[in-house]
Amino acid sequence: MTLSAPRRTNGQKPSGLRFIPVLCFAVLCLAGSAVCDAVETPPSSAPVTLRVGYVLDSFSGVSLEDARIAVRLLYGARFKHRYPQHRGEVTLFPDMRSAVDAIRKKQINGLGLSTLDYLKTRDVNNLVPVRKATRGNSARTRFVVLTRKDPAGGLPALRNTTLLIEASGQGHVASMWLDTLLFERKLPESRKFFKTVETMDKESQAAMKVFFRKADVCVIQKSTYLVMNELNPQIGEKLQVLFESPDYMMGLFAVVKDIDEDTKRVLLDYADGLSQDREGDRILSMFRANGISEYSPESIESLENLYRTYLRLKHGGR
Repeated sequence: MTLSAPRRTNGQKPSGLRFIPVLCFAVLCLAGSAVCDAVETPPSSAPVTLRVGYVLDSFSGVSLEDARIAVRLLYGARFKHRYPQHRGEVTLFPDMRSAVDAIRKKQINGLGLSTLDYLKTRDVNNLVPVRKATRGNSARTRFVVLTRKDPAGGLPALRNTTLLIEASGQGHVASMWLDTLLFERKLPESRKFFKTVETMDKESQAAMKVFFRKADVCVIQKSTYLVMNELNPQIGEKLQVLFESPDYMMGLFAVVKDIDEDTKRVLLDYADGLSQDREGDRILSMFRANGISEYSPESIESLENLYRTYLRLKHGGR
């Protein structure tokens, strides 16, 4: 197995691996460490080289070095056991630009990425989505804007306050949704509307800061808020949901358009077999997901509509 990771620039802190797009890549690498006894080895095919990558900027919670370690552990043993005739290579990309450059140079044939990154680069990325990550019965994520229950006046009353939002690709979608809410009310984007915008590694930290009056407003996943409220009912008593987003499909796995059928078959076999392993299920839970399902264009429509509306309002459209 070969592992490489392009150097990050501009002193950027590497994002980690909690958000769902990592699962879409992990579908390929995680299978490498899962227990194989219950899974039938697929029919042999001509030797292929799986060159898989994923975009670190899409994830949160784990350092680049931790990501390297995880990939080594997850991509090794089972790959050799299940596909001894094939070769596997993994690349970690600091951002989507470097991933697109690698695709152009034919350095990878599969990529795990955020849906937003896919939409932003759809005209140039030469990718075909094939799978999406699922959690429970859904592949979608919903955000909420949380504030203390004391203030009145809605969103305009939060001008010049402190906003907390998660770093990473998930935070990018949350920020775009919030900016769209502001634009629709003839207000400036969040970095101009709020006095301070801080990014957090963990959503729960953001909610607790608002709870303890160390910040004024945060945007987190609704599922995170519900879990926190269940563990500590005071969260629901002291905080209020000011806005709730539509459901968005956040992460997917794609292959390059000119991939050969043998390589594609091996990639999809990896993906579709992951949730069949007990150890694979445990690994999926690390990424707050429990499965993989087939991609359909309809699954990204809500995020596509948000992105289109955001761009139109940002540039002065109505």
